[in-house]
Amino acid sequence: MRTGLDHASHLLWEEIDGKHGAMTLCGLNSQQNHLGSAAQDFARRAALGFFLLWLLGLLLSFWHALRQKRVAQNFHRRHPSLAEFALNLEGFPASATDEEQILQFVRQAFGLEDVQVSVCYDYRDRRERVRELWEKVLVDEDVAAGAYHPNLAGSVIGRRGLGLSEEERDEVRRWLDRSKPGGLKNAGSVFVIFSHNYDLHTAERQFPEPTAMQRLTRGKTPLLPHSLTPEFLLSPLHWVDDEGQMHRLTVRDVACEPPEVAWEHLGLDVASVSVRAALAGVAVLVSFGVIAAVVFLPLATYNISYVSQAGSLPTGVMMSVMGILVMTVNWMIGLLHIFVSSKVGFTRRDREGLLIFKAFSTLCFFSFLFNVAITIFPESSAHPMRFLLHPFGEGRAITSMQDISFQVRASVHLFHVLVPGSLFIGYLLFPLQGFVWPAVSTMSFLRFWHSRSFTADLRAREAEKAMEPLGMSLGHDYMGFVVQPLSCSLTLFFASGVAWQTFGCLALWSLFMMPFTRYMHLRAMRRSYFSTNRIDMDALFAWGFPHSQVLAASAFWAARIYSWSLLVVPLAWLAGLAVYHVMLALVVQPLVLPKDCCDSSRPSYDEVRTRRFYDWHNCNPVKVLLSHCVGSKPIPPFEIGKEYLQENCLEWKERAEKLRARGGGLWSLPSEQVDSEICPLMVPEVEDLLQRPVDWIGQASRSFAQSSPGQASVPD
Repeated sequence: MRTGLDHASHLLWEEIDGKHGAMTLCGLNSQQNHLGSAAQDFARRAALGFFLLWLLGLLLSFWHALRQKRVAQNFHRRHPSLAEFALNLEGFPASATDEEQILQFVRQAFGLEDVQVSVCYDYRDRRERVRELWEKVLVDEDVAAGAYHPNLAGSVIGRRGLGLSEEERDEVRRWLDRSKPGGLKNAGSVFVIFSHNYDLHTAERQFPEPTAMQRLTRGKTPLLPHSLTPEFLLSPLHWVDDEGQMHRLTVRDVACEPPEVAWEHLGLDVASVSVRAALAGVAVLVSFGVIAAVVFLPLATYNISYVSQAGSLPTGVMMSVMGILVMTVNWMIGLLHIFVSSKVGFTRRDREGLLIFKAFSTLCFFSFLFNVAITIFPESSAHPMRFLLHPFGEGRAITSMQDISFQVRASVHLFHVLVPGSLFIGYLLFPLQGFVWPAVSTMSFLRFWHSRSFTADLRAREAEKAMEPLGMSLGHDYMGFVVQPLSCSLTLFFASGVAWQTFGCLALWSLFMMPFTRYMHLRAMRRSYFSTNRIDMDALFAWGFPHSQVLAASAFWAARIYSWSLLVVPLAWLAGLAVYHVMLALVVQPLVLPKDCCDSSRPSYDEVRTRRFYDWHNCNPVKVLLSHCVGSKPIPPFEIGKEYLQENCLEWKERAEKLRARGGGLWSLPSEQVDSEICPLMVPEVEDLLQRPVDWIGQASRSFAQSSPGQASVPD
């Protein structure tokens, strides 16, 4: 900017504003060499500077990836997970539903008596029924725990009418009768749970070592429980069914925690998941087409009409309003993507997050490109992009001035799209769209609908489910950390002084996102489990897209200097992306599996599941129902946010007392240490902020009713 390009654009804008006459334009026409040399000097410095910036960013990106991997590994060492104690046996036939028979087989196969199994049942044909019975058991356990009064649960008198009826228990017991149609089937896999982590590694050493090719594929995250998963071990195990047929079993790794397993999708084969994934892709593409037809096309028509009538593009407030509209529609489409991802049939929740991350990132980036395009293409002159395509030093001096004028206008419009719209307004509106409005609308609907005489009373569990906030979605969060730098990097292709303002706002956005995301995750969203770093790893790889754009900008300015073909720009971007991905995959290897550590001092399975409240049994819906109908020890169901149900279980209390008696610091158990270990920042939650004005309005209305003559006060 200091070499004369900024001065040239300043003189040009003075000419446009009419501060100088036609003689100034003639003077600028006579200064062709000055403008050309200034532009070439700027391009040389941009080409070299962006290349050095890309190298620096490459080093910093690898440092961040290594640090993230180290943090994840340290986290797994300090916080053992239940995945450390489990393996997955795949290949069981549908008839293998006898848990005792499978348990005896596993004990003999691994040579260990202290081992447990959790059968993966295929209950897709009765998914709604299983969920209905699960809810009944959950409500019964809630009332027993004192969470709410039995009358609020829908019972008639006391606890009568809660839990499973005798007919429902008989129905569940009939599921185990294989002689009758409609019985339960094995989903093809069984979780084997070891008492200690070193027991798992001892069992592993009983099998042959994997080949070199299998060691290479072992680093991939398992697609539990599909057959395309890389094998964890070479397995000589075979299961013999009732008809005498042998079924080869495969032992695979388990990377996720029980709450992250999509138990309702177990039993889907690879072909079915592939078809569902293809249909999900079609649904995502259709959503893109709908938003293009409903939002993008009318906005483009408005901009073109505005240019033809006013002679310039809408800027400032108008661009921000249009940005708010686009981001609101994007948020609604994002909710559709959540619904679509849950129907694909992924057996792990992080796979659903990957689909959301990719689909939502693509949607937001292309909507941003649309906003940028409508600020550049509606020009009254010839094709405006030609100013970005021809080399320097060609054409008349007025062409160079038009080049500068176009780049200044385009970059300013690009800045208006980014600030405050894309960078700030969408995130500031998200608490209103995602939490305040749903809470207010749901509360109003429940009060209106259930106050009618012809509707049933509102039950506590129904109110709980209706008023639950949105769950934490890492896929949506990572979208901004990839798309926003990618969008801001477009200013590197323009010779304008607005670039430093754009990246300054990006730095402010980064500082803003630190407290904003922490507040959303900790005080506004529902707790969720993300026990693998697969989404983090994909976000690291996706960072190569904005990072390689810096190298593409360097090639762009070099191509304009030396009259190269502009094909070098996408080739440079692909080369930068390939270098980043290859080095990240081979050198950093960011994927972290929780079984790398084998230490006899690690806590046992009972100790970890007592701390976690969940295990491989109470997260299995069918096993929980069977325990309430067949087994002698009913298993309390695990539901996120209802960990107190496990504390009422006698078995859990016995394990907790043993751990407290043993002592040993952090793993002695939470009750006495929770206040000293957890010191949250006392920031009000969204529900608290909403409840205060509601309480104030209710108190004011009661005071008004009591003060009104002739009216009796109404008790709460």
